[in-house]
Amino acid sequence: MNPVSFLEKLRDQYVATENDDLLFTNKECTLDNTVYRLNCWKDFHGKDSIVVFELKEKGLLISTSACLGIRYTETQDALLLSERQLWDIGIP
Repeated sequence: MNPVSFLEKLRDQYVATENDDLLFTNKECTLDNTVYRLNCWKDFHGKDSIVVFELKEKGLLISTSACLGIRYTETQDALLLSERQLWDIGIP
């Protein structure tokens, strides 16, 4: 499974349950024989709440990552955010 697919599944689980047990810090994950660090956290952008899911490849010289998010608006609508949309608002 590629990193983006893994993050999409995790994000979908969070949208369905809003279970904060799915928010991890430095959890080690192995996908296709590559070791990653999984970090998931809540943040804010203005009045909106954002949940970020990030996989970073674990290595000394390599720093590649993938991230996806959810933006909860003031009306509690859940908007799925791509990596590019997260970058546009300064995350991560």
